[in-house]
Amino acid sequence: MAPRPDDPWRSTKRRQVGRTLLDGPLGEAAIVRRLGADKGNTSRLLKGMQKDRLLESEHDRKPRVWRLADGQEQQLARALETEQPVGECRAGQRLILVRLTPGQEVVLAEALRANATTGGVAWAARVEGAEGQYLLVLDRDAPALEASTLGAVLQRHGIASTRMLVEEVQSPDQLRRALSALRAVPHASM
Repeated sequence: MAPRPDDPWRSTKRRQVGRTLLDGPLGEAAIVRRLGADKGNTSRLLKGMQKDRLLESEHDRKPRVWRLADGQEQQLARALETEQPVGECRAGQRLILVRLTPGQEVVLAEALRANATTGGVAWAARVEGAEGQYLLVLDRDAPALEASTLGAVLQRHGIASTRMLVEEVQSPDQLRRALSALRAVPHASM
């Protein structure tokens, strides 16, 4: 379900800014860096969001520090939930399987927070069967660069990960038919 047209968090850029500020206030330069965006456009976006009472800043302080306005964390959370329900995955979506060694949970949290990469994670699942594995599902509109950046951040912190791309999401019947079709294809002998 898409955000309502009258929802002030309806635009992808606004939600990206909101996600970036979920962990606390940031200066404008830090927001620009984390979004990988143009300074002028980001400045206009922040001022528009302030006008719509989504953000607050300390006017007398330079550089300006931005934070979510009171009550907006809950509004943003609702907008993010309508953007992509937890557990839903689509074709073309990027995934990262993270494999942690004991004690690396704190390192993962710090890596995500320090680099604002949680902004690109739509939802995550803890995977049973191996200690400390997580499947991070990136936002539907996350570019390949975001997955690469997150992979590099994890690697820098000594965390093993594998980047993947969802080719197709199949119903049980579609899976059965696809596997039957594969069975009918003769395999080359080695």
